Formats: sequence, structure tokens, C-alpha cells
Amino acid sequence: MSTFATRTVVRPALLVLAVALPLGCANPGPGRIDATTAGMTDTRDMLLKGDTQVEALVSAANAIGQNADYKKSFESFSSAFDKVKSTADSVTERWESLKGKSAAYAKAWQDETALLSSSEARDIAESRRRDFNSRFTAVQSAFGELKSAYDPFVAQMNDVKVILANDLTAGGIAAAAPAIKKASASAANVRTKAAAAEKLLAEMISSGATKGAAQAK
Repeated sequence: MSTFATRTVVRPALLVLAVALPLGCANPGPGRIDATTAGMTDTRDMLLKGDTQVEALVSAANAIGQNADYKKSFESFSSAFDKVKSTADSVTERWESLKGKSAAYAKAWQDETALLSSSEARDIAESRRRDFNSRFTAVQSAFGELKSAYDPFVAQMNDVKVILANDLTAGGIAAAAPAIKKASASAANVRTKAAAAEKLLAEMISSGATKGAAQAK
């Protein structure tokens, strides 16, 4: 197997680059497809967990000052923020990986298609490549939009964290309220974009599955 194909299978950050690769490996078959699908499933799970994290962070931010223990509520908020920040960083990493590897992947598939012995086989492979590229481009775009949604949300919640870290008083909490409200509005966009990216990943996972749905009896 080529170095490129190996990387696409074993590195989650390059998860969608090898889905349903029909060519370019000495041992093509279900095992390689399953490994890639597992990577996509991990990323889909990350997006689903991220949605829960965003909801939890907004709730934690709005809960600050709702009871007498300001410190405890701030610590809960800080913990929720760290989880969201980690997921946002992962989204950025995977989006940058998609951008950096898409052209190389397209060229590799084209080069391998050219080695096929018949025009019919080349036509089939080219049709599959175009279909994959369309899906790939959609996922890449969805991750870009998700990153763009996460960036302001994380920045706004970080502003809240800084304000309260320096003034965890009733007055400081009141002063942070507009920033919390703004971040809460941004959270809705994050969740919308995450749902769109998750849907595309689910479709790619389905298209790369090596087990069909059981037939109804």
C-alpha cells in the first residue's frame, strides 16, 4: 500500500480521504474500507458530543450567579469551556487537513484510474471518483463553516471567562451578562453547522459501509 493510502487509513485527522477507495492498494477490500469508516464514525461522534458540550456550556454560563456559590458555578463553567475549546481545536485541525490533502488525493485516484486496462473500467472509476469528490467537497465546506461558527463562539465565551476570572462578584456577573447573551446566540449557529456536518458524515459512512441493511422478511 502506498504511504498516502496508509496515512488516510490510520490518521483520524485525514478521515475522509480514503473512504471507499477501490484502487491503489495491494490488498483492497472491506477491511480497509471498514477502517476508514471507523475513523469517520469517530469524527461524527465528536460532532455529536460537541453539540452536547455547547449546550452544556451555555447552560453553565447562564447558571453563574444563580446560587450563592459563585466560585463553584464559575468552575463548572470553566470546565465546560475547556471541553468546547478542545472540540473546536479538533474541528480546525481536521478542516485544515482536508484542505491540505484534497488535491493530493484527487491526483492519486486519477493516476490509479489511468492504469486500468479497459475504458469501461476507467469510466466506472471516474464516475465513482466524481461522486466521491462531490461528497468530499461538501464535507470540507461543512467543516469550514463549522470552524467559522466555533471561532466567534469560543472567543465570546473566553471573554466571559476573563471578565469573571477578574471580577467574580455580583457586579462582575451583571457586567458579563451581555457577553453571555451574545455567546448564547452564537451557540445556535454552531449547533446548526455541526448538525449539517454530522449529516454529511453519516451519509458518507453509509456509502462506505461493507454491510447492507437486512432485508425485510
